[in-house]
Amino acid sequence: MQFRTLQEVLIEGIGYHQTAQDTPSLMKQERAELYRKAEYCYNHVLENQPEAPQTLANLGALYAELGKTGIALALLYRAQELDPCWDNLNAIGAAYRRAQNVPKAREYMLKAYEINPESPVILSNLAGTYINEGNPEEAVKWSKLALEREPNNPNFALNYGLALLETGNFKEGWQWYDRGRENTTWTARDYGPDVKRWNGEPNKIVVVYGEQGVGDEILFASCLPDLIKMSEAVVIDCHPRLVDVMARSFPDCIVQGTRKEEYIRWNPKDYGITHKVPIGSLPRFFRNERKDFPSISNYIQPDPEQVKAYKKPGLRVGLSWAGGTKATHVGLRSIDPRDLGPILNVPGIDWVSLQYTNNADLEVEKMRQEFGCRIEHDNEMNADLDKLFGCIAGLDLIVTVCTSVVHFAGAMNKKALVMTPIKSAWRYAVRPMPWYPQHELILQKTEGDWNDVLHAIADRLEAMTAARAA
Repeated sequence: MQFRTLQEVLIEGIGYHQTAQDTPSLMKQERAELYRKAEYCYNHVLENQPEAPQTLANLGALYAELGKTGIALALLYRAQELDPCWDNLNAIGAAYRRAQNVPKAREYMLKAYEINPESPVILSNLAGTYINEGNPEEAVKWSKLALEREPNNPNFALNYGLALLETGNFKEGWQWYDRGRENTTWTARDYGPDVKRWNGEPNKIVVVYGEQGVGDEILFASCLPDLIKMSEAVVIDCHPRLVDVMARSFPDCIVQGTRKEEYIRWNPKDYGITHKVPIGSLPRFFRNERKDFPSISNYIQPDPEQVKAYKKPGLRVGLSWAGGTKATHVGLRSIDPRDLGPILNVPGIDWVSLQYTNNADLEVEKMRQEFGCRIEHDNEMNADLDKLFGCIAGLDLIVTVCTSVVHFAGAMNKKALVMTPIKSAWRYAVRPMPWYPQHELILQKTEGDWNDVLHAIADRLEAMTAARAA
């Protein structure tokens, strides 16, 4: 690099960075290598020009994308000091949003908007700060403005789709959601050059591949019976933990468990596959209005032997108190086990822990000691989805936060009382929940305060125990 100008090195780094950002079909190793090369170029420039604002800003944005928020903000703030501009304000807001600090994110994005109200990037970023925040109308407004300025941007389309889904506008919501995810999910799986994208054509041999988490995979599996009815054959490429569950629930389908793998180990030609579709795109064809959702959700079949193994006498209620990651609002979706007293103190209930997080067994032991409740926990069961489905199927009720347990129970027509934060994802924003009509979403009154929710559930539990006793 000593024979090149610093500007040339910077441009090279920007090229690597943009390719990593704008090429969703990249393999993980390829993307990581591009980020590494971009970081190397930026660092080389800063070694010689430590106060170069553009390079500071680029490196800050890169670190924000990699989840290194602290160092990202330090670099971006310094870049803004050296060169005050809307780009840096917007980048600071984006870094805060990645760290789930939405108020700070919105503060800096609005500052950027005041300087440049025509920027579609700022408009879309502002829309993103309202998604899953209990205010979808604002998300619709800002994302629509962004799309008016840049109609073909998939990120803007995705924001608009998510906002519409939160309002219950399924028909338009799925179309924009699908358009936004087209460049990610549809190009992520390569089943051969002759395998086309499925767009609702009948009598095709279709491979459906999973995306996002196992909970979403189970949620969208609600549409598989509709697809199977209109297709010559269906191959399911699911999460490896779901192979047995899917094979048992959809016996007419071939099931492969390779959707997490970057390279497919089986030969699609062996099944004559003609079309492919991500499972999250199926609702666009089958769930456009409330009447399109089944009145009973019982499309997942547990293993009868596992149900028998976990079935016990008494009033048995499953419990899950934490869900998500930092990127998916774990703080909003989780409850401190020490606050569960109002429900755990209800007499006459045998609790079953459905919590799969690290140290859940230690938390359960503390619950026993603090509340004197009967609560089981089986690490092996919570790590094995076939066992977990079998256990849930034999329970009388499930009490859970917004996590995959909601979908596992719902897909087997087991009732759940869902402890729902005010700021919730589109899956829980439409009430009652169309996917699982047997579920009851019990909503927070104040952000961060679960007391009203827990006491409402305690009342329902007391009514159950009284009815059982009678």
